[in-house]
Amino acid sequence: MMDLNVFEKNLSDLSDLQQKLIGERSALLRKQTQKIQELEKLKLESLEIQKAKLVLEDLIKQFIGFQLEKIREYVSYGLKTVIPDQNIEFDCNVTTKMNKPWVELLTKNSEGVSENALEAFGGSVAQVESLILRVLAILQLKLYPMIVLDESLNAVSEEYLPNLSVLLNELSKQLNIKILLVTHNKEILANATRVYRATETSRGLKFTEVHSSEMVTT
Repeated sequence: MMDLNVFEKNLSDLSDLQQKLIGERSALLRKQTQKIQELEKLKLESLEIQKAKLVLEDLIKQFIGFQLEKIREYVSYGLKTVIPDQNIEFDCNVTTKMNKPWVELLTKNSEGVSENALEAFGGSVAQVESLILRVLAILQLKLYPMIVLDESLNAVSEEYLPNLSVLLNELSKQLNIKILLVTHNKEILANATRVYRATETSRGLKFTEVHSSEMVTT
């Protein structure tokens, strides 16, 4: 038979263990309740963040849309000024890519079909669009007052160069910027405020102002 003292000790140990387990269970239950509360709080915060994200994305799209409308106007104006015979307009749409607002730049033909400028319309259209977009980007970033174009319009067909000259002059006036154009094409200089010829000398480049009569003969 088991000794009574040993039995009582074992019983006491079991009682202590039971109390310990009850205490640990209570602590775990409290911890579980705390984690459930934290989880519910995180769910609410996540919901608020999602709502804020949707509102922010909507505001971004509205802001981008406002900016894009101005961009549409300027680029379409440039296309109609330089390439009036193609009856095309600039188009841009706000979409979502990789969960972020994405702007798709396209060119719309006379039938209202939007396509990639370089693939569907050629270098002249793509370069006119590129020119105006760069000018607008420089203005937005406040990197002006002067924009330098160093032989950056050589893809524009020769027949459109006089019209391109008109556009550069208008952009300079409307946007209040100075445009320094480096070119070998005299046709594009028709509406320039000042024209200078660069001559290479032993001391470096020499710049001489050219008058309209000299532009015709040189």
